[in-house]
Amino acid sequence: MPNKPKSVLLRVLLVAAAFAVAAYAVLFWMRPIVPVVRVKQGMATSAVSGSVTVEAEYTMDLKSEVGGRVLSSTMALDKSVKAGDVLVRLDTTDLRLSLDRTQAEYEAAKQRMKIGSPLVFQLEASKDAYANAERQFKAGLISETDLRAQKRQLEAIEQQCDTEAVNNKLTLEGYQNAIAIGRRQIEKMTIRAPFDGTIALVYTRAGDLIGGGAPICRLISTSRTVKARISEEDIAGVKVGQKAYVQFLPYDIEQFPAKVEKVMSTADPDTQRYEVDLGVKIDPKKLLPGITGEVSIILDEHQAKTIIPRRALLGDEVFVVDDGRVHVRKVKVGYLSMTAAEIREGVSQGEWVVVDGFDRLRDGQRVRIAPVNDPRWK
Repeated sequence: MPNKPKSVLLRVLLVAAAFAVAAYAVLFWMRPIVPVVRVKQGMATSAVSGSVTVEAEYTMDLKSEVGGRVLSSTMALDKSVKAGDVLVRLDTTDLRLSLDRTQAEYEAAKQRMKIGSPLVFQLEASKDAYANAERQFKAGLISETDLRAQKRQLEAIEQQCDTEAVNNKLTLEGYQNAIAIGRRQIEKMTIRAPFDGTIALVYTRAGDLIGGGAPICRLISTSRTVKARISEEDIAGVKVGQKAYVQFLPYDIEQFPAKVEKVMSTADPDTQRYEVDLGVKIDPKKLLPGITGEVSIILDEHQAKTIIPRRALLGDEVFVVDDGRVHVRKVKVGYLSMTAAEIREGVSQGEWVVVDGFDRLRDGQRVRIAPVNDPRWK
């Protein structure tokens, strides 16, 4: 019997210990889980940020220079075309008939001129008559007046021949010009893509009768421009040639290197933001017109001992997890970029900082950490 109280006490202690362990486990697992990353060293950048939009370099409503019946069309919505591709052919029957008639008249005119003009014979006869008159004048058979009259007759025929030659030349040139115009008009009846692009709208189909200046389709160029819009407070430090990094919403957190190519000298009067053209190193197929994102333009950079994600920064405070407890710390902030912040005082390399869920945390609260799976903060 003397061992019975001890065994009872032992069982009570074991049960109490089990309850304590269970209570601790429950309390532990009830602690909020916070996403964290380690403070690391790295490149601190002074940068300005702005919104980004991808735009087609240019859009054109392609128009027909001449009117006519649409004989055939290769256009289709969202079809990719190359510069020079035939999009529409208009009926050229009437133009070809007119061109054939003009060509025939031209050949006939050349043939007539080849045969020669009756004036040629008159000119030869007049030259012989004048030569004979000169011999008679020297022999004293005719007067000087008669000789001058014969010369005037020769000069008149020569003038007629010269005039006829000029008219013949103008006639041939007129036919040649009419033929060139006819051929050019026929060429215009075949409408080609002026640049590489995509057909965004189709305005006409085979069988339609269109007038000169009528649009046949809307073409969007395959070349793209990436436009950033920077506030007037930040634009002063932005210059051509500066490095930048762009994130596009469809491609999550992936950053694409870029460079400033052009800075507009005037702001948009409605938004008071300045446009900046960027050259981005990215597969052109990913640059879909209309997609948006953010840009970080690097003004300056240097190596820093302590870098944290910018989203971990709340003004001049950060949440640091130490020994299972979260603490609010005041920090001194250095360079800021779109994704990172340099901390000059307040945290040390290797410490855990919270990057999200701040509204449910209080200073000194016990938490469990969940390291964020982000390769930039490994």
